Amino acid sequence: MSKLIRIAAIQFISTLLFFSGAVSKAQEVDPFYTKLLEKGEQTFLSGDYAKAIKELEIAYFGIHGDKPLKARTCTYLGLCHYYLKNVEKGKEYLREAESLVGREGMLAFNIHEGARFDLGRLLIALDSGGSVDPEGLNRLPPVPRERGELRQNRDLKQLEREIKADPRNAALYYELYSIHRDGNNFEDAKETIENLVDKNPQELYGFFLLGIIHYQAREYEDSFECLKRFFDLAGKQETRPELRTEARAYHILARYLNGDRKEAVQLLRQSRELVTLENVWRLSLSDKDKIILRGLLEKNQS
Repeated sequence: MSKLIRIAAIQFISTLLFFSGAVSKAQEVDPFYTKLLEKGEQTFLSGDYAKAIKELEIAYFGIHGDKPLKARTCTYLGLCHYYLKNVEKGKEYLREAESLVGREGMLAFNIHEGARFDLGRLLIALDSGGSVDPEGLNRLPPVPRERGELRQNRDLKQLEREIKADPRNAALYYELYSIHRDGNNFEDAKETIENLVDKNPQELYGFFLLGIIHYQAREYEDSFECLKRFFDLAGKQETRPELRTEARAYHILARYLNGDRKEAVQLLRQSRELVTLENVWRLSLSDKDKIILRGLLEKNQS
């Protein structure tokens, strides 16, 4: 009798082992989806959030049984939607990620510094039930004071007609930009400055503004190129040290957040007199950017 019990027990354990192995195998994620997730993360870092969503959504539907991997996918999807101003969709993905691994698990993912800061803000807003304002990322810079006093309360249509009649008059573009800036019309403001530098390729203050605007839109490569053009022009004209410091700070960060960290550090070391630990907090950078830049300065003091 005891022999029969032992045989039955062995058969039972063998069956359990077989099924647990089968379940484990079923839960393994197909490498196709993990590679697609990695590709989506790289696309996210490049700033092409619409394309990243397409890649990440395929990964999302193919990943099963691996909670951290699923949560990582949801986190990136949430951030992409947030940056594209699809706030509600972004919230859905972030809540799903939090339900899978918790807040600490989400913040532990290897996400680049700028996005990690935004993720922290979003999670706090979700937790408190507060609203999340995607426009907070697109802070339009003011026109540099070197461009003189701008006329106030201008008629938009009249100003557009004046620009059409006199396309080389930089002051008109700055006035139109200021109207769009006051109305928080990010795309119209951006287009105005793009038109300005197109018609006035020597207008260094236009490149200064456009570099920051691209930066706020997370178009880091375009930001870097515009600020490079600003410095090329600034070498031939007298410019305020404060303006050069501001431009160099964005220049370094644009390179750093675009993934070219070696070049960012090289720029930083070439700019020791312009960008210092003491003057970081006086810049118009967001708090998260100040933290990133200060960290870079502290790591590369020697």
